[in-house]
Amino acid sequence: MNSTKSMCATTSKTVNVSALAEAVTEYAVATKSETQSQTAYSVDAFVNWVGCAIGGSRTATVDAAVRAHASMSEGGQHHVLGRTEPLRLADVVLIDCLASAAHAFDDAHPETILHPTGPIAAALLGLARMRKISGKDFITALTIGMEIECRIGVAFMGSGFKRGWMLTGLSGGIGAAAAIGHVLGFDRATMATAVGLAAARASGNQGTIGSMTCAYVPSLAAESGFVAAMLAQAGFTCPIQALSGSTNGLLSLVAGEPAIDRALDGFGAVSEAARNGFKPYPCGIVIHSIIDACLVLVREHSVSANEIEQLEFEISPTTFRLTANKHPRSLTEAQISLFYWAAAVLTTGAAGLAQTADSMMREPSIAALQERITVVVRDDLQDDQCMAVARLAGGRTIEVQIDHAVGSAARPMTSEQIDAKLLAQCAYSSNLG
Repeated sequence: MNSTKSMCATTSKTVNVSALAEAVTEYAVATKSETQSQTAYSVDAFVNWVGCAIGGSRTATVDAAVRAHASMSEGGQHHVLGRTEPLRLADVVLIDCLASAAHAFDDAHPETILHPTGPIAAALLGLARMRKISGKDFITALTIGMEIECRIGVAFMGSGFKRGWMLTGLSGGIGAAAAIGHVLGFDRATMATAVGLAAARASGNQGTIGSMTCAYVPSLAAESGFVAAMLAQAGFTCPIQALSGSTNGLLSLVAGEPAIDRALDGFGAVSEAARNGFKPYPCGIVIHSIIDACLVLVREHSVSANEIEQLEFEISPTTFRLTANKHPRSLTEAQISLFYWAAAVLTTGAAGLAQTADSMMREPSIAALQERITVVVRDDLQDDQCMAVARLAGGRTIEVQIDHAVGSAARPMTSEQIDAKLLAQCAYSSNLG
C-alpha cells in the first residue's frame, strides 16, 4: 500500500514538473508579442541594464575577468560594452553580464532575489553581434526570457529548497537559451533541447557572496544560455528531463518539491518579471531600506555622523543573514555590508557609485561609525522594511521607520529616474577611463 502511494506521488510530481517544462517551451516558441505594459517594462529593464553594464565595465572585477579571458581569446574580434579589448563572442556575453552585476546595481525580483535582466540581455546582445535583430524582436525576446527565468525561479522555491543556491545562476541560463531560441525561430523540439542544455549547465551558490564571483554567477548563466542555444541550433542533443526529471532533473534536485502550481499561476497572462524592482543604490537590495532610513536622518533631521553615539537597526532575518558583516575586508564584502553602507551614507550624505570607492572603505570616520551600529532581527519585518533608532550626543533620540524601500514594488523607480541612472553611470565610467 505504501509502495502504491509512493508511486502515485512520484507520478503526480513527474506530471506537474513536466507541465512546467512544456509550458516554458510552448511560451518561448509560440509567443509573438507582449502587451504594451510588458514591453514598456522591458524597455526600462534594458535601459537599466545597459547603464549597469557600462557603469561596471571599469571595476576591478571586470578588469580581472578581461585579463583572464583575453589570454584565452586569441583571434577574438568582439568588445565588451565600455571596453576595447578584442574577445571571443561567448566571453563578451559573459563579461557584459559580469559588468552589469559588478556594482550590485541591477534589477531584483522580490520573491526569489533573482536579477533577471542580466543573463537575458547579455545573451541577446551577443546574438545581435552575429546577426541583425529588430528592436521589437529584441524586446519581445528579452521579455520572454525574463518571464521564463522568473517562473523557473519561483518553481525552485518549493518545499525542500535550500536558500544557499543563487537562483539567477540556476534559472538565468534557461531564460537566456529560450530568448535566443525565440529569435532564431526554434521549433518545440529544438527549444526543449536548448532549455535542457541550459539546465544541465546551471550553477551558483551563495558561498560566493562578498567576492568577485558573486557577480560571476549570473555571468555564467548568460554564457550558458547563449552556448546552449547555439549547441541546440547545431543539432546537439539534450533531453528536457535535465530540467524536469522527477528524481534527477534540476528542479527536483534543487527544490525537492518544486512550487509548480505557483510557477504556472497566470503564466502567459500575468507578468511575473514585471514584479522586478530597479535599484536606486549600488548594493544588495535588502540594504536599501537601511539606506533610505539613513538618508531620512541626514536630509530630514540634519543628523551628522559625528553626533551619533549609537545607531540601532531592526531588520528582517534575510537582511541579517545576507548583510550582517560588520567588518568587511574588501569592496566586494562592503557591497553587501549594512554596517558599511549605513556608515558611508551617514558620513557622506549620499548613496551612489562614489560610495563604492576603495578610499571610502579606508576612511577612518566611516570605520569608527560602523562600530557604533547594532542590529536586532525581527521576524515580522519584510526584506524592504526596517526601523532605525539614532541616539545622539546630548540625549536626543530619533526614530525612523521605512515601510517600503525605494525601488520596491510599492515605491518603484520611474522611467525618468532609470534614464538618469544610465547617464550617471556612463559619466562615472567615463571619468574612470
